[in-house]
Amino acid sequence: MLSVIFATYNGEAKLKRTLDSLVEQNFSEEWQLIVVNNNSNDGSEQIIRSYLDKLPLTYLFESKPGKNTALNTALGFAKGEFYVFTDDDIKAEPNWLQNISNTVKQNSDYAIFGGRIVPEWENPPPKWLLDWAPLGALYAVKEDFIEGECDPGKVWGPNMVVKAEVFKHLRFDENVGPDGTDCYPMGSETEFTKRAARRGYKSFSSKAFSVDHWVPSSSITLDWVLKRAMRLGAGVTLVNHTSYSAKLALASKAKQNLYQLLSNVFARQESKRLFWWKYKANYYFGCCNAMDKLRSSSNEAK
Repeated sequence: MLSVIFATYNGEAKLKRTLDSLVEQNFSEEWQLIVVNNNSNDGSEQIIRSYLDKLPLTYLFESKPGKNTALNTALGFAKGEFYVFTDDDIKAEPNWLQNISNTVKQNSDYAIFGGRIVPEWENPPPKWLLDWAPLGALYAVKEDFIEGECDPGKVWGPNMVVKAEVFKHLRFDENVGPDGTDCYPMGSETEFTKRAARRGYKSFSSKAFSVDHWVPSSSITLDWVLKRAMRLGAGVTLVNHTSYSAKLALASKAKQNLYQLLSNVFARQESKRLFWWKYKANYYFGCCNAMDKLRSSSNEAK
């Protein structure tokens, strides 16, 4: 049995597309769907409830903000041998669940599985984004897709399968991942899969099961990309407790101010080098912010 799980926060604009693709699954085995409303204040609840007679659906409400908090709430209701995690903005191919079932049965030595994630752009992305930007970090696009055993850090949230046994020992870290704020630390799934790997659970990557992942026009702007870089830096630092020196913190903030100045001067002369300077400056700025939080938490503990 498979348990499909996702959380949603104010997802009314995209939920119907996701749920419709689950209604259309060609899957004869028993399965369940658990959707957690993470304190939405839009029409998400009404949309989800309208599918109660169309899907093997359990509807849950979690008032505490945080995707990982919502997912942890769902774990108590999951009955399957494998838990299939996804997002509220995907469209699953019709044989998605069947291909997942086949994949886990054929690869019984593995406990964590990552499938193919294909961006579905609302509007064509600009050339600079496709040519220069790290599409994996930004949109969970695997540019170097490996079929077979893989790095646990290459299994990502929109299309992730985990053996139920793993959750006898682990839960999602509720300090990482989307929480309703703009500058949350990224990396909730990779933090989890890397912890699982340290316990001996191996990861497997497969193109056999695929989802289309919606990318709105608002997520292909330079401002959004740089904010994403800051989230990534914060997430890497918090997850790994990476130590950055005071010099690096100072240099990062100086670099942040400098690139803003250069950005104004060279606004019409965008280049790959300038893009990466901006991207890395925001990444390290996120690292510094996270280090401030770690130091603050450490001082409070004392």
